[in-house]
Amino acid sequence: MKKNKLILVLGVLAVILLVDVFVFLPSQFSILGKISKEIKEKKSALKNLEIDLKNKPNLLRQKELMIKNIEEFKKKFLSRGDVNLVMAEIDDVSQKMGLDVPVLRPQPLEEIKKTSWGRFYSLPIVLNLNAGYHKLAQFLNRLEKLDFYLGVKELEIKGAFPNTRAEILLWGIVRE
Repeated sequence: MKKNKLILVLGVLAVILLVDVFVFLPSQFSILGKISKEIKEKKSALKNLEIDLKNKPNLLRQKELMIKNIEEFKKKFLSRGDVNLVMAEIDDVSQKMGLDVPVLRPQPLEEIKKTSWGRFYSLPIVLNLNAGYHKLAQFLNRLEKLDFYLGVKELEIKGAFPNTRAEILLWGIVRE
């Protein structure tokens, strides 16, 4: 009888052990695998944070520089009232350089984008200019150095020196 009880207890223990090995142990390994993966991800994130913390002063300097650059760029946007100023500035630059500008004409504003900062418009300006290549390059360079944004959208050069004629489509950005 004692022997039967011992066999019965050992049998029950063996069944419990087999159930544990084949039922519970795989799920425990699965859980351990997931936890191990999470630990690796957390370690990687922690390393990145440590690197970012070391670079924090440099990142803050870059942020300040970017804010300064954005503010400088914002100053280059025109307002609707600046259109006449732009035309006068272009005329002034051409006269100082002794260039012949038979056509200098602003075109209607074209909406580019509406943002939380306001509406932005393109200000196309048609400009015909009689000048050599060197003078043309100097003229465009001086326009780019003005206090407001003015870029060349299209440029077509016709004829040979000294009868070179440039047809230019300039554009500025107007913020409303």
